[in-house]
Parts: sequence; C-alpha cells; structure tokens
Amino acid sequence: MNPERRFVVLLFTLAFVSGCMSLQDPTYVQNKEILGNYKYVYIPDISSKSSSSSSAVGWSNPDYGSSITNLNYLSTGVAKEISPHLEIEGYLLKKGIVRIDEINEKNINDTFIVRYGNSGRRDGFWGYALEVTIAFIKPESNEILFMCTAEGIGETETDDIRNAISNCLAGV
Repeated sequence: MNPERRFVVLLFTLAFVSGCMSLQDPTYVQNKEILGNYKYVYIPDISSKSSSSSSAVGWSNPDYGSSITNLNYLSTGVAKEISPHLEIEGYLLKKGIVRIDEINEKNINDTFIVRYGNSGRRDGFWGYALEVTIAFIKPESNEILFMCTAEGIGETETDDIRNAISNCLAGV
C-alpha cells in the first residue's frame, strides 16, 4: 500500500473511532432489597415523548424534448413514542410487582413510589446520549430504596430514553 493511501486509511480510521460515542457506566444506589420486600408500585403518569426520523429520496425524470428535469420525492419517516411509566411498569410486572392506582393504609408497607426524570444530555462528535434518573421511594418516610442514573443512545430520542431506562433498571 502506498504512503498516501495509508495516510487516508489512517485518517478515516481516526475519524471513525473518535466519532464513536460510548455510554458512561450507570450509577446505582440501593439501600434496601426491593424485589423481595414489595408487592406494589405506585407510578404517577409521566408525559409521553415522541420523536421521528425521516428522509427524502429524489430521482430525475427528464421531460423529453426539453432541458427541464422534474424531481419526484418519496418521503420516508418513522414516528415513535415512549411512555416512560409504561416501560418501568412492564419491567416491574415481569418481576412480580403490580402497579396500583393509589396508596392507602392497607398497602403502604408493601408499596414503593417510582420517580422518573430526564437528567441530562451529553453531546458527542456524531450525536448525543440522553440520561435518565429513576428512584424508588418508600412512601411513609420518603427514603430512597433504589436510585439509578444511566444514558442511552439510539436512532431517535425515544430510542435514547428507552435504552437509558433499560440500562438503569438492569441494576435492580
């Protein structure tokens, strides 16, 4: 391989590697065993997030006999939506913890509350990562039973959030 070609390959390799963004490790704080000690979860509704990606493809269709070119466009798009509370509920249901509509004296000792928030965004060379924080809280004392913060990267912001929630809940 000649020196110029090696230089170009090295340049593209460095550009590719520097553009790859790795996720920061999730952080966890777990003060009590959750899955074995609780039967119910109260999750307030969290507003849904929607995002979309689209592209346009054009092609030429020359009008014979003239110099004018017509461009026809085919628009392709994907719309996605995520409801973080449903993602969290689904994960906890698989673990045997049922979502309830209200906390009362009868179930307060068997219930924890979920709090969720988008907690950051980190820009990279070719994109960004979204960060979420999830906390499980004891209702009678507001003690944090479990808290995690994690990032996610995907094709759209909804994918970023879904991946971040999954990365976060993997530590429960």
